[in-house]
Amino acid sequence: MDLIKKKDAATFDKLLQAVHPDDICSVEEIIDKATKEHRPILIQYRIIMPSKELRWLNFFGDTQYDDKGYAIKVTGICIDITDLKKSIEIAESSEKKYLNLFERILEGLAYCKIEYDNAGNPVDFIFLNVNDSFKNLTSIKQAVGKRATELFPGLMQSNPEIFKICGRVAKTGKPEIFDDFIIPLSMWLHISIFSSSKNHFMALFENINEQVEAKKTIIKANKKLKKTLQQTINSLASIVEIKDPYTSGHQIRVQKLSVAIAKEIDLTSEVIEAISTAAIIHDIGKIMIPASILAKPSKLSDLEYSIIRTHPKAGYDIIKNIDFTYNIKDIILQHHEKLDGSGYPSSLKGDEIKLEARIIAVSDVVEAMSSHRPYRPAIGIDEALKEIKSGSGILYDRNVVKACLKLFKEDGFTF
Repeated sequence: MDLIKKKDAATFDKLLQAVHPDDICSVEEIIDKATKEHRPILIQYRIIMPSKELRWLNFFGDTQYDDKGYAIKVTGICIDITDLKKSIEIAESSEKKYLNLFERILEGLAYCKIEYDNAGNPVDFIFLNVNDSFKNLTSIKQAVGKRATELFPGLMQSNPEIFKICGRVAKTGKPEIFDDFIIPLSMWLHISIFSSSKNHFMALFENINEQVEAKKTIIKANKKLKKTLQQTINSLASIVEIKDPYTSGHQIRVQKLSVAIAKEIDLTSEVIEAISTAAIIHDIGKIMIPASILAKPSKLSDLEYSIIRTHPKAGYDIIKNIDFTYNIKDIILQHHEKLDGSGYPSSLKGDEIKLEARIIAVSDVVEAMSSHRPYRPAIGIDEALKEIKSGSGILYDRNVVKACLKLFKEDGFTF
């Protein structure tokens, strides 16, 4: 090294002047050692440009020696690797951030590669990376490099949809989220699948055993509450029949026809259930009417009839504080309203009347006319159907009447 300095001092000094001060010692040491050991020189170092810009260089060189073996000259090539160095630093920084994020996620996280059979169907996947949360969730400490079917025997047979979903996500790039009971783990998991490339995906696993059990408890409690409510409803319906034994079975028959009409016009199961509930207790307000009026064998006076007309409002008041999941009280309140406003108790017109109430109104008329009453014999089903047909679109909902007529004339409906 001293010989090189003496033979080509100006060039070497110029080199040292350009080298970053923090790298000078290492550059000298590497060149000195390489020349003494008669091996190629490889140095990565920084230089300061005249513009004060800092650049990274890779120097590849070799030493020339005289006859006595003294180093007399170093020749080589410098390659500017500044941009490459920056790219590597960015990549390393991104990788560190990725790994840091990967480990910080509280849910189990796995990066996997899909395996396909000869027909192109996804049949397995290999774990390329997993975080600590995944290890804790599954109690599997060594998952990387292993297949899912190896770690979870029976997974393909018990949960085949997982493989299909992973393959679909990898193919379409669209994430999918689902809940599944993983039999090999005996655990409910909330699983989110995200595609990262054609054959790779990221999967997020969350233990939802507690949520599932809580949901089961809620469902069980709701079923019990619903059963209790239904028993209460049946008890209310029985009270009306006790008060008015002459119309025994009226509410049950109105319920049967109302539900059939609701199904015929394709209402939702929720609405049908509400109609069923309202129909079975639509006359609950009659418990407030004197029995002497309900059982009177002759025509009612105007005063008595006005008392009868109070039963929809009385029924509304009786059940208004019961926490039904549907607005039952308004259906009961409106079941004697007519489209032209001639009904009671509020003289509502047209769409002011709930559809559910319009259905029960038609069923109520048909059942009442076709059944015996204390003050008259049964008029008959044919006359009842004529009544609603003549009032279709005027007193009664046109679609409801149409459905009712079809039930009796085409579908063979009977009470």
